[in-house]
Amino acid sequence: MENTYKISSIIDSYISGDWGNDCTTDDTPYPVYCVRGADIVPISNSQFNDIPLRYVSKRSFQTRCLQEGDIIIEKSGGSPTQSTGRVVYVSKELLSAKKNIVCSNFCTAFRVKEGWNAHYVFLYLQNVYNSGVFFNFEGKTSGLKNLMMDAAFKSIPIKKIPIAKQTDLADSISAIDKKLSLNRQINDNLEAMAKQLYDYWFVQFDFPNEEGKPYKSSGGAMVWNEKLKCEIPEEWNVANIFDELSVQYGFPFSTELFTEEPTNIPIVRIRDILENSVSAYSEEEVDEKYKLQKQDLVIGMDGNFHMNYWNDNVSYLNQRSVRLRTKSKSTVSIMQAKYDIAPYIKAKELRSKGSTVGHLSDKDLKELFILVSPNADFRNKFDSILAKIIENRCEMIELTKQRDELLPLLMNGQATVNADVSPHLRLRLDIVQT
Repeated sequence: MENTYKISSIIDSYISGDWGNDCTTDDTPYPVYCVRGADIVPISNSQFNDIPLRYVSKRSFQTRCLQEGDIIIEKSGGSPTQSTGRVVYVSKELLSAKKNIVCSNFCTAFRVKEGWNAHYVFLYLQNVYNSGVFFNFEGKTSGLKNLMMDAAFKSIPIKKIPIAKQTDLADSISAIDKKLSLNRQINDNLEAMAKQLYDYWFVQFDFPNEEGKPYKSSGGAMVWNEKLKCEIPEEWNVANIFDELSVQYGFPFSTELFTEEPTNIPIVRIRDILENSVSAYSEEEVDEKYKLQKQDLVIGMDGNFHMNYWNDNVSYLNQRSVRLRTKSKSTVSIMQAKYDIAPYIKAKELRSKGSTVGHLSDKDLKELFILVSPNADFRNKFDSILAKIIENRCEMIELTKQRDELLPLLMNGQATVNADVSPHLRLRLDIVQT
């Protein structure tokens, strides 16, 4: 018979946090990477670059550096819609990227006792967090939410299952996480490759000429362009984005009719652009011209002017956002267009920092220009890269959905892994009838 424990009873030791100093001193000579609450989601997505480098004392270095299998939990922070209690697993990959890891003062780390698979316990706590349980164990100090961790861990039960089964469950979820991480890395590399091509072809103008040599470096003819205030290849043009791209502003959906329940109209608001997600729905009748397509470039026109390629063919664009789409006969790819206009959008954003909220206007957009090459192969190359990026993103969305649906089933014993993960990462499960 499976035994039930409290989380507090399976923890071997706690490791407190240390924010340290931002530079080395006689008292704090040891460099460490300090994990904050803000780093939990990026680390979970195998993104380690933004973890801050800090400096701590010798004692702190010796007693607080974390090891593989440690679990970090956020004990202060959160928001009205997000509880404290987010967790992150100290993995081999994290330690390879950032050798010496500690957690900040707003977090605590802990190690589990022998007989427990640390990654399984981490996944269990992640499932607890997703269920909203930690909202019940929060207090406030000067407006800051604090997790009453002792009370929570003494209350939250966990069933002990055989260690081999814990490992199987953890490995099954880990396989999906590794595939997600791989897709992110591939997309980062594809984006970097596209940007490098853009710099060669549209900034340095060293695209291959008819002989396969770099155009400008090999003496290709250049002419002065007054709009861009620079020389461009002789046969190239500069056009307004409205001439080469299909530009569509969002529809003014009524906020009073918004719902979080999925309906026939998924709505993309400014807040959704970076995450490529949908947070509101409506049953308003709306023209198909407001419907987004895969590879559309979506730009938020208020705030930070977020830009992103869209992933699906079912969402509709809300007001104060704009969609750019390549015209079928144009040689301009949407990736090139994004790189062309991004510096001007960023400059507008920086100029707007002094105001409460920055705004992009129709006039601003009509002042944006893009380079037009007669070579359609350039567009084809960028389009193929973007198509692969979107394909990987869509796979990640499906994998994340699968993972999020599978995790509570595994943790609650409603499903068991009875086979290895398939090549397509679809787990074959025995569903327990309850």
